[in-house]
Amino acid sequence: MGEKVILTVGRIGSAQKRNEELLEAFAKIYVSLPDWTVRLVGKIEPDFMQWFKDFCLRYPRIGRQIEMTGPIFEKKQLLAEYKRAKIFALTSVFEGGTPNVVAEALYSGCYMVTSDIDAADDVIDEGRCGKKYERENIAALADILYQVCRDENLMRQGGKRALTYGKEEYDFEKIIQRLYWLLFKEVE
Repeated sequence: MGEKVILTVGRIGSAQKRNEELLEAFAKIYVSLPDWTVRLVGKIEPDFMQWFKDFCLRYPRIGRQIEMTGPIFEKKQLLAEYKRAKIFALTSVFEGGTPNVVAEALYSGCYMVTSDIDAADDVIDEGRCGKKYERENIAALADILYQVCRDENLMRQGGKRALTYGKEEYDFEKIIQRLYWLLFKEVE
Protein backbone atom coordinates (compact mmCIF):
# COMPACT_ATOMS: atom_id res chain seq x y z
CA MET A 1 0.00 0.00 0.00
CA GLY A 2 2.00 2.94 -1.30
CA GLU A 3 5.64 3.86 -1.28
CA LYS A 4 7.49 5.76 1.41
CA VAL A 5 6.19 9.07 0.11
CA ILE A 6 4.71 12.05 1.93
CA LEU A 7 2.55 13.84 -0.63
CA THR A 8 1.05 17.29 -0.79
CA VAL A 9 -0.98 18.65 -3.69
CA GLY A 10 -1.98 22.25 -4.36
CA ARG A 11 -0.56 25.66 -5.16
CA ILE A 12 2.97 24.98 -4.01
CA GLY A 13 4.47 27.91 -2.16
CA SER A 14 1.29 29.95 -1.77
CA ALA A 15 0.96 31.66 1.61
CA GLN A 16 -2.24 29.73 2.37
CA LYS A 17 -0.71 26.29 1.81
CA ARG A 18 2.37 26.77 4.03
CA ASN A 19 4.46 24.15 2.21
CA GLU A 20 7.52 25.59 3.93
CA GLU A 21 6.12 24.16 7.17
CA LEU A 22 6.13 20.64 5.72
CA LEU A 23 9.68 20.96 4.42
CA GLU A 24 11.00 22.52 7.63
CA ALA A 25 9.41 19.68 9.63
CA PHE A 26 10.87 17.08 7.27
CA ALA A 27 14.29 18.74 7.62
CA LYS A 28 14.18 17.90 11.33
CA ILE A 29 13.73 14.16 10.64
CA TYR A 30 14.98 13.35 7.15
CA VAL A 31 18.32 11.95 8.34
CA SER A 32 16.40 9.35 10.37
CA LEU A 33 14.15 8.55 7.40
CA PRO A 34 16.60 8.15 4.49
CA ASP A 35 14.20 6.07 2.40
CA TRP A 36 11.32 8.58 2.62
CA THR A 37 10.53 11.25 0.03
CA VAL A 38 8.35 14.36 0.09
CA ARG A 39 6.54 14.99 -3.20
CA LEU A 40 5.03 18.38 -3.92
CA VAL A 41 2.52 18.31 -6.77
CA GLY A 42 1.10 21.50 -8.23
CA LYS A 43 1.91 24.84 -9.76
CA ILE A 44 4.99 26.25 -8.04
CA GLU A 45 4.96 29.90 -7.00
CA PRO A 46 8.12 31.74 -8.19
CA ASP A 47 8.98 33.05 -4.70
CA PHE A 48 8.89 29.51 -3.39
CA MET A 49 11.66 28.42 -5.75
CA GLN A 50 14.01 30.98 -4.20
CA TRP A 51 12.97 29.90 -0.72
CA PHE A 52 13.59 26.27 -1.71
CA LYS A 53 17.08 27.06 -3.05
CA ASP A 54 17.96 28.73 0.27
CA PHE A 55 16.43 25.79 2.14
CA CYS A 56 18.61 23.33 0.20
CA LEU A 57 21.69 25.41 1.04
CA ARG A 58 20.80 25.03 4.73
CA TYR A 59 20.20 21.28 4.30
CA PRO A 60 22.46 20.21 1.42
CA ARG A 61 21.68 16.48 1.71
CA ILE A 62 17.90 16.88 1.77
CA GLY A 63 17.50 17.68 -1.93
CA ARG A 64 17.45 14.04 -3.04
CA GLN A 65 14.48 13.38 -0.73
CA ILE A 66 12.27 16.20 -2.04
CA GLU A 67 10.62 16.07 -5.45
CA MET A 68 8.55 18.77 -7.12
CA THR A 69 6.54 17.57 -10.09
CA GLY A 70 4.88 20.80 -11.12
CA PRO A 71 1.19 20.71 -12.02
CA ILE A 72 -0.43 17.45 -13.10
CA PHE A 73 -3.58 17.99 -15.15
CA GLU A 74 -4.29 14.41 -16.20
CA LYS A 75 -6.61 12.96 -13.52
CA LYS A 76 -5.28 9.40 -13.93
CA GLN A 77 -1.73 10.58 -13.42
CA LEU A 78 -2.76 12.66 -10.39
CA LEU A 79 -4.60 9.69 -8.89
CA ALA A 80 -1.42 7.63 -9.39
CA GLU A 81 0.44 10.19 -7.27
CA TYR A 82 -2.04 9.72 -4.43
CA LYS A 83 -1.92 5.94 -4.70
CA ARG A 84 1.87 6.05 -4.69
CA ALA A 85 1.97 7.89 -1.34
CA LYS A 86 1.55 6.43 2.14
CA ILE A 87 0.97 9.82 3.79
CA PHE A 88 -0.86 12.93 2.63
CA ALA A 89 0.11 16.19 4.34
CA LEU A 90 -2.13 19.25 4.42
CA THR A 91 -0.29 22.18 6.01
CA SER A 92 -2.72 24.96 5.14
CA VAL A 93 -3.31 27.99 7.33
CA PHE A 94 -7.00 27.80 6.38
CA GLU A 95 -9.29 26.10 3.89
CA GLY A 96 -12.81 26.92 2.80
CA GLY A 97 -14.43 23.76 4.13
CA THR A 98 -12.92 20.42 3.21
CA PRO A 99 -10.63 20.67 0.17
CA ASN A 100 -10.92 18.28 -2.80
CA VAL A 101 -7.45 16.92 -2.11
CA VAL A 102 -8.79 15.36 1.09
CA ALA A 103 -11.33 13.21 -0.73
CA GLU A 104 -8.73 12.22 -3.34
CA ALA A 105 -6.20 11.27 -0.65
CA LEU A 106 -8.76 9.33 1.42
CA TYR A 107 -9.98 7.42 -1.65
CA SER A 108 -6.35 6.48 -2.31
CA GLY A 109 -5.80 5.15 1.21
CA CYS A 110 -3.34 7.80 2.36
CA TYR A 111 -2.75 8.27 6.06
CA MET A 112 -3.73 11.91 6.70
CA VAL A 113 -1.62 14.52 8.49
CA THR A 114 -3.21 17.97 8.68
CA SER A 115 -2.85 21.31 10.36
CA ASP A 116 -5.65 22.27 12.71
CA ILE A 117 -7.81 23.89 10.03
CA ASP A 118 -11.53 24.09 10.80
CA ALA A 119 -12.23 20.79 9.03
CA ALA A 120 -9.24 18.94 10.58
CA ASP A 121 -11.31 16.50 12.65
CA ASP A 122 -13.34 15.64 9.55
CA VAL A 123 -10.16 15.21 7.49
CA ILE A 124 -8.76 12.65 9.94
CA ASP A 125 -12.09 11.08 10.95
CA GLU A 126 -11.60 12.14 14.56
CA GLY A 127 -8.13 10.55 14.55
CA ARG A 128 -9.07 7.20 13.02
CA CYS A 129 -7.19 7.80 9.76
CA GLY A 130 -4.75 10.53 10.63
CA LYS A 131 -3.34 13.10 13.00
CA LYS A 132 -3.51 16.87 13.29
CA TYR A 133 -1.03 19.40 14.60
CA GLU A 134 -1.22 23.03 15.66
CA ARG A 135 -0.58 25.35 12.71
CA GLU A 136 2.92 26.80 12.58
CA ASN A 137 4.16 24.27 15.15
CA ILE A 138 6.88 22.75 13.02
CA ALA A 139 8.25 20.64 15.88
CA ALA A 140 4.82 19.03 16.42
CA LEU A 141 4.48 18.32 12.69
CA ALA A 142 7.98 16.80 12.64
CA ASP A 143 7.12 14.59 15.62
CA ILE A 144 3.93 13.36 13.99
CA LEU A 145 5.64 12.65 10.67
CA TYR A 146 8.46 10.81 12.43
CA GLN A 147 6.02 8.68 14.48
CA VAL A 148 3.82 7.84 11.51
CA CYS A 149 6.68 7.10 9.11
CA ARG A 150 8.15 4.63 11.59
CA ASP A 151 4.87 2.85 12.38
CA GLU A 152 3.88 0.66 9.45
CA ASN A 153 0.89 -0.76 11.35
CA LEU A 154 -0.48 2.72 12.10
CA MET A 155 -0.19 3.69 8.44
CA ARG A 156 -1.78 0.43 7.27
CA GLN A 157 -4.73 0.68 9.70
CA GLY A 158 -5.17 4.42 9.06
CA GLY A 159 -4.98 3.85 5.31
CA LYS A 160 -7.65 1.16 5.45
CA ARG A 161 -9.87 3.45 7.51
CA ALA A 162 -9.20 6.30 5.07
CA LEU A 163 -10.55 4.18 2.19
CA THR A 164 -13.68 3.26 4.13
CA TYR A 165 -14.19 6.78 5.44
CA GLY A 166 -13.72 8.30 1.99
CA LYS A 167 -16.43 6.03 0.60
CA GLU A 168 -18.75 6.76 3.53
CA GLU A 169 -18.42 10.54 3.52
CA TYR A 170 -17.17 11.67 0.11
CA ASP A 171 -19.09 9.47 -2.32
CA PHE A 172 -20.61 11.88 -4.85
CA GLU A 173 -23.75 9.80 -5.32
CA LYS A 174 -24.47 9.96 -1.58
CA ILE A 175 -23.70 13.67 -1.52
CA ILE A 176 -26.03 14.33 -4.46
CA GLN A 177 -28.82 12.30 -2.81
CA ARG A 178 -28.37 14.27 0.41
CA LEU A 179 -28.43 17.59 -1.47
CA TYR A 180 -31.54 16.51 -3.37
CA TRP A 181 -33.24 15.63 -0.09
CA LEU A 182 -32.19 18.93 1.49
CA LEU A 183 -33.37 20.94 -1.50
CA PHE A 184 -36.60 19.19 -2.37
CA LYS A 185 -37.78 16.69 0.22
CA GLU A 186 -37.17 18.48 3.48
CA VAL A 187 -39.63 21.26 2.60
CA GLU A 188 -42.53 18.90 1.94
